[in-house]
Amino acid sequence: MRAPKRGHMDRSTLWKSVLLVFFTIGAAPVAPLSPWANLSDPVFTHIDSSGLPEPSVTGVVQDSQGFMWVINGSGIARFDGYRFKVYWPIENDPTGLPKGGINILLADPRGGLWMGGNSSGLIHYDSRADAFHVWRPNAPHHTGPLSTSIAALALDGNGRLWIGGTSGVERFDPASQRFTPFRLPGASAGVNAASILVDHGGTVWVATSLDGLYRLTPGSRGFTRFPLPMFQAGKAQLNTLFEDRESRLWIGGFQELFMVDRARRNVVRLIAGNDPGSLAPGAENTFAEPRPGEIWVGASRQVIDVIDSSTMHVRRIVADPENPSGLPNGQVLQFLRDRSGLLWIATQQGLLVQNPAGRGISTISTTRADLGLRGRQISALTYAPDGSLIAAYSFAEAGSVTRFDPIAGPQHLDLPDANVQSVYALAAAPDGTIWIGGTDGVCRWKPGNAAVCPAKPKALRDARVNSILFRGGTLYIGMVTGLLVFNPSTGATTTFHQGNGPKSLSNDFVGIAYPDRAGRIWLGTASGLDRLDPKTGRILQFVNNPNDP
Repeated sequence: MRAPKRGHMDRSTLWKSVLLVFFTIGAAPVAPLSPWANLSDPVFTHIDSSGLPEPSVTGVVQDSQGFMWVINGSGIARFDGYRFKVYWPIENDPTGLPKGGINILLADPRGGLWMGGNSSGLIHYDSRADAFHVWRPNAPHHTGPLSTSIAALALDGNGRLWIGGTSGVERFDPASQRFTPFRLPGASAGVNAASILVDHGGTVWVATSLDGLYRLTPGSRGFTRFPLPMFQAGKAQLNTLFEDRESRLWIGGFQELFMVDRARRNVVRLIAGNDPGSLAPGAENTFAEPRPGEIWVGASRQVIDVIDSSTMHVRRIVADPENPSGLPNGQVLQFLRDRSGLLWIATQQGLLVQNPAGRGISTISTTRADLGLRGRQISALTYAPDGSLIAAYSFAEAGSVTRFDPIAGPQHLDLPDANVQSVYALAAAPDGTIWIGGTDGVCRWKPGNAAVCPAKPKALRDARVNSILFRGGTLYIGMVTGLLVFNPSTGATTTFHQGNGPKSLSNDFVGIAYPDRAGRIWLGTASGLDRLDPKTGRILQFVNNPNDP
């Protein structure tokens, strides 16, 4: 008998995986798409692959018991939320996994798995016996598949298994144990069936590597070719098939994809290009619909294309390997949406999970190369009236400010004053003006215009700024040397310093200013908490008194 290898997940991520696998979230409503989706990427959970012989995961499926199975190297592995149980080919074991590798996994609703071997034909895993049965290729009397290498599997409504591989298409009846070959008219002698799908109406679709798209409708005697616009048989390849929730058919190829409407009359074609609004170059390997109307396309160039099926607008999720929750480098090979609604992703760098129902937090990664962010040390943020987000940098990228528009993307500003070392504070006025404060004073910037650095009057030029608050038409500027109150409309300034009087601060170092509902301004200083009444200029100090319990 076999001696399956076992691998264990890192205990620090164990509880996460348990929750991901066993919590039912499918009934939860999917959150509306964030306006920041163009700039922020989904959060991907990386399943620890230390229990697998190889890091690459080339396929994933969920069986009838809820376990996740992956293809890994020459073997397969079952993941139960705690650990991987690895099944590896063992010499001279008639009930073991055969040699040669696995191309595809398909869940058997009666229990177990169907597998397409790379060189060993058709394989079935019996979960009750924990054993494998193999139908070797080219067996006599139609008792084995014609294809040595099987790349496509699909079950129809009658429980029959459709098989695609290097020798075309055939159908296997588990009850009679017989294989029936089907001819694809006009296909080349060495036709390779890359993907098979049985749609909502029972039509069987076959995508071939070089001979185009075929279908077998219920009641018909054989397959017919389905025309695709601009597709050149013998020169272009098809890789994968997918049916979305609206019963539209998606066909992935090389540098292109097609969408066929529910009535199977109209076809839309998208082609790849270098424009971020187009498909990423390379092969389109896999499809998923994590949210209604949102189609994900896994590509061979470490990219996920996200398509709005109502507009066919495309945006990209690009590899962000330095981000622990980002998309890793390498091909995206297969998507699987499990019964709870989670999306599992097989990649060359391992197994990922993404929760389409996640909501509340959007992440704009500082390590994404396509965003062109100036640095990772973001020192200040503010939200502008037009819905954009303003970020400033310190240290290596000091003197830089970026405006993030959720639609148009990032816009960068280099402050004109070469002496600006670091920006520590930002504030947005209702008219769209952005006030920028740092080690060398205050700048004024209205997006679309040049920044004014330093801003007038002289008091703003001399300030070493910790914080800025815009409230009621007035700027409250927390400095190393006190509090500066500035009215941009009149140019009037008032300065508050440390002292014991009714209009004095508890300390000249003012780190933050925050308004309350009554219009008072709370100030965090190096000695405690102060409260400023803007109407009277009086300050109430809350400082530590060691003698007051």
